[in-house]
Amino acid sequence: MNILFLSRWLPYPANNGARLRIFNLLKRLLQQGHRVHLITFYEPGDELHLARQNAGQFCTSLEAVLYKPFQPGSWQSRLAFFSPKPRWAITTYQPEMARLVEASLVYQEFETLVASEIDMACYGIVAKKYGIPALLEGLELAKLYEQFSQAASYKNRLRNGLTWLKMSAYVREIARHYQSVTVVSEKEYNLAGDLVGRDKVTVLPNGADLKGYTFRPYQVESRPKRLIFNGALTFNLNYEAMHFFLNEIFPLLRQQEPELEVLITGRCENLDRLKLVQGQAARLEGVIFTGYVEDIRPIVASSRACIVPLRQGGGTRLKILEAFALGTPVIATTKGAEGLAAQSGQHLLLADEPAEFARSVLRLINQPALAARLTASARRLTEIYYDWDQIALQLHSLLMDLRGGHANRPV
Repeated sequence: MNILFLSRWLPYPANNGARLRIFNLLKRLLQQGHRVHLITFYEPGDELHLARQNAGQFCTSLEAVLYKPFQPGSWQSRLAFFSPKPRWAITTYQPEMARLVEASLVYQEFETLVASEIDMACYGIVAKKYGIPALLEGLELAKLYEQFSQAASYKNRLRNGLTWLKMSAYVREIARHYQSVTVVSEKEYNLAGDLVGRDKVTVLPNGADLKGYTFRPYQVESRPKRLIFNGALTFNLNYEAMHFFLNEIFPLLRQQEPELEVLITGRCENLDRLKLVQGQAARLEGVIFTGYVEDIRPIVASSRACIVPLRQGGGTRLKILEAFALGTPVIATTKGAEGLAAQSGQHLLLADEPAEFARSVLRLINQPALAARLTASARRLTEIYYDWDQIALQLHSLLMDLRGGHANRPV
């Protein structure tokens, strides 16, 4: 099948959750015999030349347009406040991308179109004009909805409520141009289903590369007293999570385990580290910032535990699935593990309060039998539900059904 795939993110290198999802799905669609033409945005600092050199791993051909980020203080954004559309949908729209997509549909024969994430939905609606079935892939709404529903003040609730109303109306309208929508979790399914109809929505979770992530049975002797947080601090939700951990949890742990370290991987350029710990330099003792690591697997596999102290956001956490696949035990907040079929005490440990989180970390450090049991169960869970090969097969079936259903539709 010839597929036109539209991506908000340049999928190579796959160095954040969105890029990992796109890369793994594209690679497997290619392996299944599909011809995938990728049109993607890229950002300043992205290694577009590397992506082009390695494009054969994940697509048949690649075209890229420089992304224009949302700037809430710009005059265009201020005027867009009065529009019924979300401001970002107006200010980030690029006619160059729209022209490129339409030209591809005019001059090439595609059988389906996939628009990855809501950012690309406005460019994919043109498929309907050419009689090509379209899929909106990876729609996420939970984060925005929670900002509204959990707002602490009346002012924030009003402001976030207006944003949610605009987004809801936008999704309802734009989804009319798509035959199907995929989401990553049951929570996202419920939110999207309420807006576009549940019969149109399919849960297609995030996954782990089980062939590339070799399970390593837990042996405490080979693992130093080191925790890992495998996430970029340039992403605001990761920053907030580590601000919470370093200020409220890590000091409790260091009192009991003075030699304990925490390794923070991922991009952290221009980070004010003292600000991260509220000016308390002592809280940075034992904290190691690696910056972006090309291959995270050896570091995760050799760590005593993976911490996921997230308190906001939606979707499902690829960092947890990576740890599950490699055999590293996980301690997470309820929000951090949201969307996964993992049970506390069976596959991981869940804790939301600082003292409870610290106790859970100490349990894993001091009870290697518990860590070994959790990791074995977590790997089995990942094999059943979160194998990228199986997830990509689900996407393949969905795309084949779309093409078949569209071909059989009465004229």
